[in-house]
Amino acid sequence: MPTISERQKDATKQGIYEAAVEVLTHDGLDRATMSRVAQQAGISKGSLYNYFKDKDHLLEFVFEKTIDPLHEQIMGIVDSNAPVLEKLHGVFVTLLNYLGERRKLFSFLLSQQALQKYITPSCSQGPATFALLIQQGIDDGVFRPCDTNFHATMVYGMLRAISDDYLDAEEPLEVDHIAQQLSQFCAIGFAVSPEKVT
Repeated sequence: MPTISERQKDATKQGIYEAAVEVLTHDGLDRATMSRVAQQAGISKGSLYNYFKDKDHLLEFVFEKTIDPLHEQIMGIVDSNAPVLEKLHGVFVTLLNYLGERRKLFSFLLSQQALQKYITPSCSQGPATFALLIQQGIDDGVFRPCDTNFHATMVYGMLRAISDDYLDAEEPLEVDHIAQQLSQFCAIGFAVSPEKVT
């Protein structure tokens, strides 16, 4: 069980996260200072530096804290007993809904050069997740044998591009329609034979 000091530390970091999100999305990266974040969080600048050595470190924290709940939701789908095509559809819907609910924050985060290293295929958890799903499809006889890592990186790249378009769209896009199109693309592209595609 967490101690009182650990709970206080967690509460302070949560407050810093919420303050940083507000300041970053409102003021932009260049105008968002550590002083401004500390003020918004209701703590001293020195206290903020006890948690984060600089703005880049704080930005990384915001990104990871924003992404972690999404990864947990997606892994819950991946670990379920559902058929692979249902899992893929579920992952696509979950991702797009999560982005849509936090559109302003993700538009900001994904535009930051300092964070690009975290969303490249070699650093992101996305390709490994899709590799697991492709391998399940192969094991289940739904997908043909292929280089799972290579194809997972392709799916991840396609989804990144679609996510960027989704975030940039003037009018809200229909999430289920996009997810269905992505699922069909995977079903046809990886299919053992046409009659296996459902």
